[in-house]
Amino acid sequence: MAFINNIQRVIRKSNGNIVNFYVQDNSLYTREFVYNQGWNNPISMMENIKHNQVDIKIDNKDMLYGIANKTTGEMLYIFSNKNILNYNTLFRYDNNKYIIKYPYIEKRNNSIAIAYYFQELKNKKEWTIAFHFFDGIKWTHNHIYSIKAFPIINPFLLSIDNKCTNLFYFDSINGKEEIFIKRLSTTSKLWQSPIQLTFSNSQKLYLNILKEDSDIYHIAWSEFIDKNLVIRYVKGYFKDDKFIFSKVISLSEPSNCSFPTFVKTNKALWCIWVQMNKLFSSYSLDDGYTWSNPKVDKKSENCNFIRYHFSSNHHQDLENFKLSTIFGTRYPIMSFLGFKNIS
Repeated sequence: MAFINNIQRVIRKSNGNIVNFYVQDNSLYTREFVYNQGWNNPISMMENIKHNQVDIKIDNKDMLYGIANKTTGEMLYIFSNKNILNYNTLFRYDNNKYIIKYPYIEKRNNSIAIAYYFQELKNKKEWTIAFHFFDGIKWTHNHIYSIKAFPIINPFLLSIDNKCTNLFYFDSINGKEEIFIKRLSTTSKLWQSPIQLTFSNSQKLYLNILKEDSDIYHIAWSEFIDKNLVIRYVKGYFKDDKFIFSKVISLSEPSNCSFPTFVKTNKALWCIWVQMNKLFSSYSLDDGYTWSNPKVDKKSENCNFIRYHFSSNHHQDLENFKLSTIFGTRYPIMSFLGFKNIS
């Protein structure tokens, strides 16, 4: 059995029902697990959808919302109304001239933030991160930053709170990826200068972050060291527009470690990753200061597993877990892997 590099969306409603979104043959499908009943048949929502070009979440009123990028050069806004999923066109673009990748959407109260990479096909080594903000009354747009990446562009990550929008991303310095952070003040509406977080001059992949309620950020990525991919970790926090961070450490052995993923469960902070087609994990009980020795999840040796983007409005999830992506088995028996509750 093995890791299948496929990503789907899983959403849990407040009543316990689970909605699964996935793209197959360029069609976006949805299916729902009804609590105490089981899975409904899948429904095709829309066609001509790019693989891994969908972001769907749930808000605190149990309303689904999302964004999807079509192969025909159209960005769609997805929303639920009386438990019925609808969509309309946000904008169109010339897909003979431009590429859009990794659309992201976040809704907070009446405001909406949308972000994505776009690239002019005539300049394949540079990508621009574009933002659209809706404050409940009007939209504002800005293209905040151009980054160098070729041939692989890694997804950016966003952490949005009431004070700032924090953007974490890779940029190429002397042909090697380094991690940067940019901040947008909610008050001034201005982006601050980028903060460089790493200086190792090594190729990096698969960025992941988790923000604590204490405003501490846990950051992990895969880094090439002596031709092996190693899981690297750092933690930090913002103070007076500076990012104060710890020493970078390795969580894994040198191997082919990829897709580091954070999960916070009560007392334990877990970092889970793929290594030799199996799941390995390490946990910390002191907010990332020290970590356990990595161990393989035996279940991952006997099943195929994929990655999920997870969003929930269920009280148990909101009270006991912090995560955005997670590994798990596939339909019809979906179960998350790589971590457990530690009392």
